[in-house]
Amino acid sequence: MVATVNTPSNPPWSMATDGPVLAHLPAEAVELLLQRGQRKHWQRGQSIVSRGDKLQAVMIVLEGRVRASTLTSDGDESLLGWLKEYELFGVPNVLGGMPFAVNIIADSPAVILQVASEDFMEVLHQVPEAAIGVAVALSHRVGLMFDIINASGYRTLTSRVRAQLLRIAEQFGQKDGEGQTVLEIAQDDLAAAVGASRQRVHMELRKLEDAGFLKLAYRKIILVAPSFDG
Repeated sequence: MVATVNTPSNPPWSMATDGPVLAHLPAEAVELLLQRGQRKHWQRGQSIVSRGDKLQAVMIVLEGRVRASTLTSDGDESLLGWLKEYELFGVPNVLGGMPFAVNIIADSPAVILQVASEDFMEVLHQVPEAAIGVAVALSHRVGLMFDIINASGYRTLTSRVRAQLLRIAEQFGQKDGEGQTVLEIAQDDLAAAVGASRQRVHMELRKLEDAGFLKLAYRKIILVAPSFDG
């Protein structure tokens, strides 16, 4: 059975979807990609793509939680974030022949659709509007990369923690019944995003919690609206 995606007949160009997701593409192109792709299952902790790999397929996240990261010169992980459901990756590598720039790892059991490069190019030729959608989607990715750079550029750890929390909240946060923003993120992951030890990040989070900006829960950080970004 082919997976279905709720995509409008006319792509919502003005909608901020925080990354290159299938919603940017015409419904006809989405259906063709889903038909021609091959599903592959991954277990938690498995490496899906590594930095430097030369991909022969565009990949689409169908199910599961998938993280993107790099390694510092000391061998520590620098977390960039997670890929959304139905997000594409590997497009610049197929179109431009460039090696992959980051590491993609399954954070949970995941299903990835692999669309061979020749099939992906054929879809672009068959549905020309899809090429515009790909350009728009990649523009969102570029914007996200600048957000990551900006959030990492603060000198103090407190400022970096706040900036990364706001960045992650904008992409992945979920509102609860009280209007607060819930981030399903462990403190280890946040530490990897800000480039500091878990202990130091925990101390900063406790300061923010004591000030009433957030609440800490098991593998969750809850931002108290509207005070956190004020």
